Amino acid sequence: MPKPSQLSNSKRRNVSPETVERLRRDLAGMEQLMTMQLKLLRTISETLARWTDKPHTVRNGHS
Repeated sequence: MPKPSQLSNSKRRNVSPETVERLRRDLAGMEQLMTMQLKLLRTISETLARWTDKPHTVRNGHS
């Protein structure tokens, strides 16, 4: 079994700069997407919190 350092070095040689650049862009895009999703979730939870802060109506009077 090769040492982790040897393994990563041999792997690194096989990856072209274009692939690295593409992966970097993909990761940046995913990061943006996740940031947007977090903002959306925060907005939704804030909206829900506002709704549930109201006094209980007859509709959810079972609680």
